[in-house]
Amino acid sequence: SGLRALPDYLEVLERYRDLWGPGNRIYVDPGMNFAAVEKSNRRMGVRYASDGCCAITACAYLTPEMAAFKKERDAASLEARGWTRDCPDMAYWEGCERRYHRLMQLVEEENRRGATLLGAAHIALDHAVPFPDRICVAGEKGHPDEQLQNWTLQTFVTCVAGPNRRMLCWLMDPTQPIPIYK
Repeated sequence: SGLRALPDYLEVLERYRDLWGPGNRIYVDPGMNFAAVEKSNRRMGVRYASDGCCAITACAYLTPEMAAFKKERDAASLEARGWTRDCPDMAYWEGCERRYHRLMQLVEEENRRGATLLGAAHIALDHAVPFPDRICVAGEKGHPDEQLQNWTLQTFVTCVAGPNRRMLCWLMDPTQPIPIYK
């Protein structure tokens, strides 16, 4: 396509943002520049990585404009359904945001130490703090009214550059529900 620099590529994504779906993604250019793209159906926010450190998770946004938009849409959703803020959806959404902040804290700490694949694995399997702040939400209910527990069915970490490119992956057998970190 001729687009080699990350800003050029992200400019195209922004221009055609209505034509591709939602989801948080990390993009990397050949110069190993990283950016987190936080995308709703028709909006997108970009966080350029600092110090080669980048992470994303689902169902929350850290870019200020996307975070404000999501809070506004969450409130509209509750109002349209006649629900109050103590509903399961709100507990889930707030948990996602809290986990995202914790994820970024842990990633930045790991980066300062000298990031390793095993360090990334410890982050992905994090269960050192109470739910919903932990990264790995295995076997936790997001709200007392929920029938099902949250289970992390797949966890993986990847080292994308250097001589030790690797991926570690943990898969949970849903017929034998034990926390994936075990």
